[in-house]
Amino acid sequence: MQGEFKSHYSIKEHLQLKLYLMRFLLISGIGFTRNFAANIVKRIIGMEIYFNPSEILFRDYIAYSLGVGSKPRITLRSLSGEGAGIQGVGNQAHLRMNAINVARVLNIPYVHMPFSEIGHADRPMELWDRAWEAEFNLGVGEIPAKMPNHGTLDLTHNYWSFAHCFGGYENLHRIFNITYKHFREKYYSDKVPRLNPLLIVGVHVRRGDVSRDVTEQWTELCNIATTVAKIRNVLDKRRSKYRILVFSNGTHSEFDDLKSLEVELFLNVDPIWTMRELIEADILVMAKSTFSYTAAIISDGIKLYEPCYLPPLKGWLVRQPKGDFDERLFTVQLEAMFRSNGLFRSREHQSS
Repeated sequence: MQGEFKSHYSIKEHLQLKLYLMRFLLISGIGFTRNFAANIVKRIIGMEIYFNPSEILFRDYIAYSLGVGSKPRITLRSLSGEGAGIQGVGNQAHLRMNAINVARVLNIPYVHMPFSEIGHADRPMELWDRAWEAEFNLGVGEIPAKMPNHGTLDLTHNYWSFAHCFGGYENLHRIFNITYKHFREKYYSDKVPRLNPLLIVGVHVRRGDVSRDVTEQWTELCNIATTVAKIRNVLDKRRSKYRILVFSNGTHSEFDDLKSLEVELFLNVDPIWTMRELIEADILVMAKSTFSYTAAIISDGIKLYEPCYLPPLKGWLVRQPKGDFDERLFTVQLEAMFRSNGLFRSREHQSS
């Protein structure tokens, strides 16, 4: 059946999803009632009536629940070519994952439309889109789209209104605290999770499409160096063997602040390979970017999150503006990772 996975929800998670559903019905229901009354007046005076998509979904969901309508379905497609520019894969994947979350909360089908026109292509667009589609596997277990999709509500232009109906952007993202395991299962439906022979620290540094003037997307390299140095300090104290891999765009001379930290630079390399390396890293240092945010949702490693417009999920360690983070909590998570992975731990000791 579509949307079902091996890793089922716990009783607590089911209750949490029910609470999200109640919040959606309450907020969208208030909006529907308000607009319903306004539309009566509009009809009387000859004006066109209007319901926003979240209110339409509320109406259709209630009708279905009462047995007087068909089960609603939702989808999401790319905005490319519609005045929004060509979006990168991080943004496109992130939006689709949120649409899937909405479908899970309402227990309705998500109709999957494959990626199209992903930005920063390094090959012909059709091959580029297909490669990312095969990488994330977001359509696995979902209903494939057919054109035209009559009766399927498109969330593409209405993401923010749906976020409002869940109590805001942060509340919408908290659903990932429940559903992250399913996106990980989708991703690995045709892959095997990698066991790194040495502990891997993956560092994403956003460059190329941003500039120092855009502070909400840019991070100074000295602050990243602080984070990396503190990670090294903890790992060195426990005599761990590790590699620190830095993924970014630019030239080697632009990363001089990291030279003393013995990092391995991977600049301007295949983005699909980069995404996989970030996901497979045992420790992921995130950037202000949907690219590494999406990787973090799928990853089962330790995540060091940098504050941005996307809120952190449960268990993510929040970095301070200058790169500091709670080293005690980091050590606790590190020890837990070693305890849960005896094979990894034995390999580490063999190499020491």
